Amino acid sequence: MTITPCLKKRYSTDNHGIINIRITQNRKSKYISTKVSILERYWNPNKKEVRSSYDKHESINDLIESEIDKIKKDRSLSTSHEVVSNVKKSFLTYFEEYLERLTKQEKYGSYKKFNTTLQHLRGYNMSKSKSDLLFSEVDYQWVEGFREYLTIKHLKKNTQNNYLKCCQRLYNLSIKEKVFKTYENPFDQFKFKREKVEKRFLTFDQLQYLVSHDLKKGSVVEETRNRFLVQIYGQGLRVSDLLTLRYKNLNFDGHSSRINFTQFKTKKSHSVQLSYDLMKQLFYHFDRDLYFKFYETEKYSFNFDGKKKNWTFPQIERNSKTVRDNDKKNGTNLLEKYSKEVYRIVGIIFMKQHDILRDYSIENPNKFIVTCLNERYFENVEFNDNTNLTKTQYNHIQSKITVYNRNLKKLSKLTGTNIRITSHTPRHTFTNLLLTEGTDVYSISKSLGHSRLSITENYLKDFDTERVDSDNTMVFRKINLHRITLK
Repeated sequence: MTITPCLKKRYSTDNHGIINIRITQNRKSKYISTKVSILERYWNPNKKEVRSSYDKHESINDLIESEIDKIKKDRSLSTSHEVVSNVKKSFLTYFEEYLERLTKQEKYGSYKKFNTTLQHLRGYNMSKSKSDLLFSEVDYQWVEGFREYLTIKHLKKNTQNNYLKCCQRLYNLSIKEKVFKTYENPFDQFKFKREKVEKRFLTFDQLQYLVSHDLKKGSVVEETRNRFLVQIYGQGLRVSDLLTLRYKNLNFDGHSSRINFTQFKTKKSHSVQLSYDLMKQLFYHFDRDLYFKFYETEKYSFNFDGKKKNWTFPQIERNSKTVRDNDKKNGTNLLEKYSKEVYRIVGIIFMKQHDILRDYSIENPNKFIVTCLNERYFENVEFNDNTNLTKTQYNHIQSKITVYNRNLKKLSKLTGTNIRITSHTPRHTFTNLLLTEGTDVYSISKSLGHSRLSITENYLKDFDTERVDSDNTMVFRKINLHRITLK
């Protein structure tokens, strides 16, 4: 038995339909209506859910999930012996049963990947005018034929590999579970051909342009740039970790403070230095009025060249450029002394923010640092190595990532390039900055939170660089993004 949400239209020419739950058993289908009508463009036929572009997508998808749960509890719709015995013969049915397992285990990320693979399998079957696929039909010729079909669909080689590896995983699992017995595994002979992926990243100059633009306070573009910089200064922080960091993850210890957390994707523990630059970007989310006071209106006592001034931070930055230009013109070396005073002021601001966030985190440990996710969805969720999210929670995170990626497109023109920026661009950018500085592969691996060096080495294959032998602290000293101004 399979249970599948679908959009049922009265006429094929209709631009809308009713969301139904299709129940297929013994090759016969029946439909249960949810009585929810939506336009066809809001229905995702591959994911079998309402698209995030529709305002009420979360509540409707919750309803669909609830209806499916009711159906599963109905004993009259339980799987018959005939279907169970068919699992031993049909690769497609086994695939469907595996999807049900993933749903029960609440592994929605894996479900999404395997479900998409199943849709392609069905498409390949239809192209061969077949309604089913038996285990005995999955041989080397079939694997090559499926890859050829995916190629015709204009899918990239690495994407093809992902779908083929899903098939391999299920095939091997069926043998392990003694569902199917074979003396020749077709995937043992098959060669997965990987193609080099172009990892898009920003250079130092492009980052300078991005940071130096004056943006409207509180605008979506300004907030998006801030989140982008949190990912950069968070050592290539993944977007899933950006959204799920809580104040309890901040470990305060003066200038040695860190962010300790379990990575959402890998479930591995990771630690990131809470540097001045990262603290500054995080503080933007805590209190924007206070943030702008620190960096725009508040005056600091500044001692330089025997004179005492009361300057705002923008004045300090502008005078920094003046001192640098005078050094070049007159052959002097006053910038070094000036920089020491700048870092003294920076230290003062850092400790003020440090104490404010420390006190706040004691009272509000479960608050998200980046205000994006709906707090009530995750009240009882601990993000650790045993985290299991409901479908609603998982989809909520994915919908917020989709919106973030949409907003990131607006940053491209601020970099002086036509690079398509995504939520993974900061991770690639951070990696390339380390490589540009000659950082050794071990430091890069630790910075990115990889569990093995081999993962890092494979990750670095797609970056066009050779030098690897320094420490990432030097990167931030060189970048000094908080003080960069356009030339």
